[in-house]
Amino acid sequence: MRVQYNPKHFLRQIPNAMLKEFFGRRGELTELKWDDLAEMDVDSVFDAWLALPETARAEVERSFRSVSDLSSAEGLQTLIEEGQFHRVDLTVCVNQLHGLHEKVFWVYLYHEKVFLSAGRLNRADHLNGRYWRRRTDLPAKKPDISHPTRELLARGISQYYQDHQGRGEHCKVEVYLRREKIHYFFAYPADYADTVIIYNDLGALERQLQKAAFEVVFAYNESSGTLDLFVQGDKNLRRDMEEIFARLVLKEELPEEGAGRQPYELNGLRSRDFDFPTDPEDSIQDVRVKALRLSIVGPGFGRITFESDARRKRGDIYDLMEKSLNHARMNAEAVNVTRAVLDVVFATGARPKTENFYISYPDTCSLKDTPEHLKIKEYLRRWGIATEN
Repeated sequence: MRVQYNPKHFLRQIPNAMLKEFFGRRGELTELKWDDLAEMDVDSVFDAWLALPETARAEVERSFRSVSDLSSAEGLQTLIEEGQFHRVDLTVCVNQLHGLHEKVFWVYLYHEKVFLSAGRLNRADHLNGRYWRRRTDLPAKKPDISHPTRELLARGISQYYQDHQGRGEHCKVEVYLRREKIHYFFAYPADYADTVIIYNDLGALERQLQKAAFEVVFAYNESSGTLDLFVQGDKNLRRDMEEIFARLVLKEELPEEGAGRQPYELNGLRSRDFDFPTDPEDSIQDVRVKALRLSIVGPGFGRITFESDARRKRGDIYDLMEKSLNHARMNAEAVNVTRAVLDVVFATGARPKTENFYISYPDTCSLKDTPEHLKIKEYLRRWGIATEN
């Protein structure tokens, strides 16, 4: 579980030797008598940090926050996997260290490239799931990730937002490869200009013009032709972004919407007899349906949502559903499942680990690309819930 960032709490998690190394590389806090400081006696470090100029303080703050963001079991796993991709085995060293913050800070100090890549991917995993959409009908091929193509994609996105929304004057695209087949394209178009009130280095208030960046993320699987797109906007904007990506990166025309199968089929979950077979070696202890949203077939009927108690077993949601449908004199075939919330419980040592996620028909799923989530995605295909090849 990620801990809310607090500067002093953060400093207490990091050994003095690592803090000395960090500030020494920056040429800061060199006058501090590090060898005389007791571990976790952070007041002297904290006060010396606060005495730095505003710009330097802010840079240190950004670095500490980036480490804090990855200081979870999931974040550390992302670092280790990204290290494997870069042919760097982090496990031996991090296993000799204590605590998540210390382990992550060590990677930050000595494997910055791995740290930066993992930070990008970790952020993508935690973007608002509401705005992720999936298409499964693109050609399965290696994308063009060359520098000229990245510049073309940046210009295409920039021009689109300038023409349609009056923003996006600048745009930069960065590419990361994840698990050897999933290519992440992070685009950062410029947002509308705005003014903020800030304190300058002299402690005086002043008005500053800022032009922040917002994110558009493409995650393309070259093996399956699947494209996951994160973009905030309506379906027309989303399709336009898909078209820009297909034309510039894949050198293909985007297929007509609806030409392929929908990514997810949820109606099987209407039945309490829906089976979730698993293999013992995958250590999946249980699969539970926690909530279902049903759309009643026919014009103007609306939706019904059923949600089970967090402590009850899977069957209870079906007892509730059957009772309600029987009362309304409807059978299961009179409704379509348009949203499902599930728990997959992994047997991991003494304490099971539960992965909770949702799928909304036709193309939204909150699963990311962590190892457990990739395993669940494989099973969604096996269970017939995910329809892509």
